[in-house]
Amino acid sequence: MLHNTKVSPGAFKQHAGTLYAEMPDVKLPDDRPLIDRLHEATFDNKEGLRWIKEKYELRTLVRKAHCFTLDSDTSAMVADFSIAISRDLESARRMALPPFPVTWIELDNRARLQRIRDRGVRLTSGAGPIEETMTRVGWLIYPDMEMGGFYAMYVTALDDILFTSPGSFWWHGGSPDPAGAKIEDADSVSKMALGVMESNVCPYDAFPSPSRLYADFLKMEKTPGDEVLMMMNEIAGELRHIWGFLIALGAGQLGVEARTSEARKHDGPLRIMKNGKPLLPLEHKTLHLHLARKMTANSVIARAVTHHKNREHEVRGHFRHLKSGKLIPVRSHTRGDERLGKIEKTYIVQK
Repeated sequence: MLHNTKVSPGAFKQHAGTLYAEMPDVKLPDDRPLIDRLHEATFDNKEGLRWIKEKYELRTLVRKAHCFTLDSDTSAMVADFSIAISRDLESARRMALPPFPVTWIELDNRARLQRIRDRGVRLTSGAGPIEETMTRVGWLIYPDMEMGGFYAMYVTALDDILFTSPGSFWWHGGSPDPAGAKIEDADSVSKMALGVMESNVCPYDAFPSPSRLYADFLKMEKTPGDEVLMMMNEIAGELRHIWGFLIALGAGQLGVEARTSEARKHDGPLRIMKNGKPLLPLEHKTLHLHLARKMTANSVIARAVTHHKNREHEVRGHFRHLKSGKLIPVRSHTRGDERLGKIEKTYIVQK
């Protein structure tokens, strides 16, 4: 059973919402992209960024990011790809490469959750009605300059309050680490990162982790271990959605077409910083993914992961002629990938 991303407003609001009661100037226009709100938050000591120690470094990453906003249809398609890769997450890990050194992806979270439910996949127990969940979700994907690999920070907003997750998800696309087979509580690591209890991914190759941007929780006066764990469980499985989308984004030759259009300009007044300068919005585009005719999320992932382009079919037993002239028997077997479909052969023997 898959455990998919759900974020209940109460889980975040109970930690930060009351602190904003005495701050009447924090109301932001609802139609601003999350990336602009995140950029602005790095200039202030906002509770939503209380986990972040290096706000200036975060601001630098935000300004370097190639920013994309997914339309509702593409946001729903993210759920399809997250389900499609679940059969072979290790192959997905190796192929989930960001298109740019720093990438920002913002999606319609409610469209994604609705597609998950339409597919018959159960959300985690804390998931409430979709109309009460967070409307928008953003991923800031950036490189790990120390160990290699990538981090993905989760960002969302409740009303006028912006939140970042208390930790990121880390993964790399290289060879697996065999030492990971010995890690304790591997199922819990897999569940939090990928939303499934058991996967073929080594826990040392993909796991929740604070990046260099985050404060050292162990050195805080009051270690918020339980709170961090609770909030990271709220977004369990988000990494699987990120991988599925990144694979789809790079599958242009496999039946996925990516189109971009200019994002709608913000109509409201620009925010003015303390130095009197306007906070200009960051440049971003709206991204649309389109599947080729007769292609599905499953078939795209099957082609990407297995490199098969043929449907599953039976091969009769026969003799093969080698270049050396030797004749060897070949037993009957099946070839191709069942996710692309199956070909049933009927043989008619005539005199």
